[in-house]
Amino acid sequence: MNKQQYPNLELNEAICRKNISRMVNKAKGHGLVFRPHFKTHQSAEVGNWFKEEGVKTITVSSVAMAHYFAAVGWKDILVAFPVHPAQIGQLNELAEKVQISILVSSKAATTWLGAINKSVFCYVELDFGSDRTGFVPEAIEDIDYAINSIISMGLEFKGFYTHPGHTYSAKGKEEVEKIYGDIYFRYEKLINVLDNFSIDTFICGDTPGSSVIENFGSITGISPGNFVFYDVMQFLAGSCQLENIAVNVKCPVVSKKGSNEIIIHGGAVHFSKDFVNHNGNHVYGRVVDQRSQDNKSKVLSGTYLARLSQEHGVIRSDNEAWYDSIKEGEFVHILPIHSCLTANLFPRYQCGDRIIDKMQSF
Repeated sequence: MNKQQYPNLELNEAICRKNISRMVNKAKGHGLVFRPHFKTHQSAEVGNWFKEEGVKTITVSSVAMAHYFAAVGWKDILVAFPVHPAQIGQLNELAEKVQISILVSSKAATTWLGAINKSVFCYVELDFGSDRTGFVPEAIEDIDYAINSIISMGLEFKGFYTHPGHTYSAKGKEEVEKIYGDIYFRYEKLINVLDNFSIDTFICGDTPGSSVIENFGSITGISPGNFVFYDVMQFLAGSCQLENIAVNVKCPVVSKKGSNEIIIHGGAVHFSKDFVNHNGNHVYGRVVDQRSQDNKSKVLSGTYLARLSQEHGVIRSDNEAWYDSIKEGEFVHILPIHSCLTANLFPRYQCGDRIIDKMQSF
């Protein structure tokens, strides 16, 4: 009898390790500092797979995550999220033990720099189109103010950081390259104006760019995170092949409806509500046939996760043979649209016959 009762997030270790090795070698080949973002996997054990590849510097998305990875031996950690003043005590405590770097993303953030441990390094965050946090590169006076504030508070200004998240909606390599061309052009204009500062570090943090770009221009380091697992969104952006996706959600089939719908235990609390548009449909996941040998041949045509509520998921399939073969009480496997969010929703990974624990979300 199958022991599984609820949706599981399955992790293919071999695929994951290949993804890590490929990105490590790409960074080395281009002479880039590699500071992978651990917000996707959030796991001490998966982190060890990076250590085995020689990685020593990492990026995280919270002070709490920095504490988690510092506790398992990571010594150089960049917190790539604006630090709230309520977290400064926790940040300073950690800075006594390991090298911590933070982002300065606004003029307001400079007002509490004086309370930060003087060993903390500071990067100024730039926004090239994500429209999230950071200074647009044309805001010369504000950027100059931020850099001078860092220095005047006795902290070390290390350079610039950006996460061009708008590459995630790109439809292939050419669109990603176009976005990076815009980044190069605007960054060079900024650097030419800020000639009174010594700036030799520019870190870029998106998976599509890190995966497909071959000319990195003024970029000196990369900090992608999603690449460790990849997902359907990255496949559509041209970042990976289907066989590079290292995770899938194994969901119980609870009923069948009509002639082409399957109801699963697997809802928004397992997948998130991120979706892609395909042929006019919202697609929340791609169904794979575990009887095949690789994701490329496993993905079932005309079969996708079409609707989500909290716990329920509805698969729609035009694949009559597959639909007829699926019975209530069995399980189906679904590639996530956005593996970062899906992984965050699960407390652990099923990796073959063993469990891999991860940081608990809150």
